[in-house]
Amino acid sequence: MAEQDSPSALWSLLLAVWLLVIVAITTLPWGNFDGQAHWDRVQWIPFSHFSWRSPRRWLETIANVVLFIPLGFLVVRVHRAHGLWAGVIACGAGLAVSMSAELFQVFTVRRFPTMTDLCTNTFGSLCGAVAADRWGGSA
Repeated sequence: MAEQDSPSALWSLLLAVWLLVIVAITTLPWGNFDGQAHWDRVQWIPFSHFSWRSPRRWLETIANVVLFIPLGFLVVRVHRAHGLWAGVIACGAGLAVSMSAELFQVFTVRRFPTMTDLCTNTFGSLCGAVAADRWGGSA
């Protein structure tokens, strides 16, 4: 029985580590938390501030997707999900983690929470779920 639980424990450990990576990246720079809500800086409409000509925006968008691909992959592996259910749980996890990060950024001085980040992070989780479902091997 312990041998069967070993791969699951490994996936769970990798998921926990990746969640810490996401928390670290989405809360940098540390020390900019001022406890005041900055709701006026929230970009509520996804992609409304996106500039197709800005390489920096493209890089940020791609980085958001890539950061959440392992999350979706690992969530699917931990829950041993397949098909539509894999996408649902991965999107739910990506959305929850992303919403937490964006909410934290509301209370920071130098970060700007956006719905674009929420969308791209969730999409990254979905991409990870698809990868785990198609190429992840047996759960």
